[in-house]
Amino acid sequence: FKRTKAKPAKDDPPKPLSAKLRKLLGRVIEFYHTAFGEDPRAAQYLESRGITDKSLYSAHKIGFANGTLSNVLPMKGDVTAQLKDLGVLTDKGRELFYGCVTFPLLDAGGNPAGIYGRRIDEAAHPGSARHLYLTGERLGLFNRQAARSHKDIILTESVIDSLTLLCAGIHNTIPCYGINGFTDDHVQWLKRCEVETVHVCFDGDESGRKAADKAAATLEGQGFKIHRIDLAEGQDINDFFLL
Repeated sequence: FKRTKAKPAKDDPPKPLSAKLRKLLGRVIEFYHTAFGEDPRAAQYLESRGITDKSLYSAHKIGFANGTLSNVLPMKGDVTAQLKDLGVLTDKGRELFYGCVTFPLLDAGGNPAGIYGRRIDEAAHPGSARHLYLTGERLGLFNRQAARSHKDIILTESVIDSLTLLCAGIHNTIPCYGINGFTDDHVQWLKRCEVETVHVCFDGDESGRKAADKAAATLEGQGFKIHRIDLAEGQDINDFFLL
């Protein structure tokens, strides 16, 4: 699987999933969430990152792709084709997120729109990408509901960073999809919820600072008040809270 960069914000929103694919994606998310509760490895990974609030696991339907999806879903005919269309299965029929803790990404209506997967054992998958997404344009956001109840939002570089803040009792946070993952979905949702101020906090390295500059400039151009939160060199939000 080859990672693709999220496309920059544009005027035309990405096409949403069909009702059939959205329903199937919801079934996959539910299965991964069940597997998360039955197989302790993903929870152990999150705990090692300081994400220990178990209420977050259920609230966000955090999952684990432990390779058992094929045991539950019928893997022949239309379903296989649809799973490949979604990107849950690769062209060769392998489970894309195998070995990843999974995080559902939701659309404006709270419906499944995407999945982010974070590989939990990099040593077992040398050379493989650590961060995985469904094919196509990035759809959906994590912790989207934060913008409904807060006028100030902390925009982070990653899902793990936002989860770290949530664990610390800081709920007004929405993550990007890495340094290339600030999308039009972020902009439009923040505008729709009438957020006033965005605190941009990306990793304390050159790529993180450049990405933060770009996101801040886009948001400022859309009328948001911008505050930059700069971390120490080489540090991310998760590192900061684990110190």
